[in-house]
Amino acid sequence: MTLLPLHFYAHEAVQQAKMPIVLETRESAPESPSEPSSGPVTRPSKLLTTGDMARLSNNTVRTVRFYEETGVLEPAHRSEGGHRLFPATELDKLILVTAMRNAGLSLEEIKLLLGSKEGHECGAEASGRVIAMLEKHIAAMTEKIAVLSRLRSEFQRAAERLGGCLSCHDRQHFPKHCGDCAVMQGAGVPLSVQVLWQLDSASRMDDEGTGKTPR
Repeated sequence: MTLLPLHFYAHEAVQQAKMPIVLETRESAPESPSEPSSGPVTRPSKLLTTGDMARLSNNTVRTVRFYEETGVLEPAHRSEGGHRLFPATELDKLILVTAMRNAGLSLEEIKLLLGSKEGHECGAEASGRVIAMLEKHIAAMTEKIAVLSRLRSEFQRAAERLGGCLSCHDRQHFPKHCGDCAVMQGAGVPLSVQVLWQLDSASRMDDEGTGKTPR
């Protein structure tokens, strides 16, 4: 799920509700799960309902309620009608939490980060703990990015190789003898193509079944 800048959701919410919302400028809000914005954004200054929180963070109402039930989000109070009302700072938290969840952090890891400033006697002590936690996640993310980069490259090569099969209408040799095709001959056949196109298993089947080497 891709997050758009907060001011985009705020604008959409205003248009949908067709009612004025007083906006104020705050200094930062994440534009995506991995890259925060460095410029000012606009956001609603009024208290937000659960529905507002869901719309403005591109989540579902059920997700907002889940985070409230687990103690991640804290409503300021309830309206006369019993609706939970959240301050704008909780919207910032929800957007960050959503990004962290998309990045693969567990709920427990997120709660530890959110509460990492508490229980310390000074900023030096608190920041040291937070930095250690952040560096641990940075290392894990760096490793994950490297894996994703390799897999993306693998999939790109696979798509290019399989593009040669788009003109294949040979029902006699498909799917058992795809390894015989010129498209799959030669070096450099991506591993994902070998697995998805069952090239190795087809060759083994021919070897065991006929005792002959595939064409």
